[in-house]
Amino acid sequence: MSGNSGSGIYTPSGKTIIYHELGHAISNAGQTSATSEDSAIDEAFSDIFTVFFNNHGVSGDAVDWDIGRGYSRTGEAIRYVDSPKRDGAVENIHDITPSMNPYQRGGFIRKMFYNLYNNLRASGFDKNKSLELSYMLFYDANEDWHKGMSFGDLTRSLYTAYMTSYTSTYNEKNLLNAMSDVGVSPEVQYKIYSKAGFVSRLKVVYYDYDGNFHEEFTPQVPVGQTAWVNVPVYASESVSISAQIDYYGFKDYHLLFPTPWVNQCVITWGTVFSPQAAIGSEKCDF
Repeated sequence: MSGNSGSGIYTPSGKTIIYHELGHAISNAGQTSATSEDSAIDEAFSDIFTVFFNNHGVSGDAVDWDIGRGYSRTGEAIRYVDSPKRDGAVENIHDITPSMNPYQRGGFIRKMFYNLYNNLRASGFDKNKSLELSYMLFYDANEDWHKGMSFGDLTRSLYTAYMTSYTSTYNEKNLLNAMSDVGVSPEVQYKIYSKAGFVSRLKVVYYDYDGNFHEEFTPQVPVGQTAWVNVPVYASESVSISAQIDYYGFKDYHLLFPTPWVNQCVITWGTVFSPQAAIGSEKCDF
């Protein structure tokens, strides 16, 4: 935050720049490296923080989505939350390239926030309430953030925060549509630890909102090793897990019903003649 010699911006001392830097003090994401996912999350959250505090409680129906307008020598804003592509950032996670900086990589997160705000407005909330609900979802999710986190951690934390505090306030499709428009969806991770006795795997069965049947499998897991499968959390709560044993072909031998949409681990042990499986925690750090 110093000087302007040889740079493309004037000395960054305006309100939105200061809000952005304050946002870093709130974020738990941290920054592992310039190309890490946690860095992109951290920068995007600081821009979201800026938009909320720069607009909430301000009279009128318009929202100022610009970050650092007036400090670029071109006269443009430094970043745009409503249209990240204007500052060279991605608006879809699938457009990220290895050479992009954290601001560019995190553009889709800014766009997700903007999408959620618009979805809430369309649901009948006014400007201030839509801003508040959108920001507070990220703020609450931030409780589960950590240095080294991934984009998958981000989407899971947002959905968990929604399920914890906002199910009675607005329909989850407002959030899920905001996510899908930028190419992401919240996922839960089911993990298997083959403790002893035999090669095993997990079969995860669920139905989506349209009633379509899905099966997902982990790779086969040798004794003493782990594997996992990611499942979209917006599937129905009828999700079930079958532990399977490789005994002349994989066969179901235990059916388990996990707590819906919480990362969980299944431990298998025993012998092919007396197979055992249960939801547990051993060797199951996520």
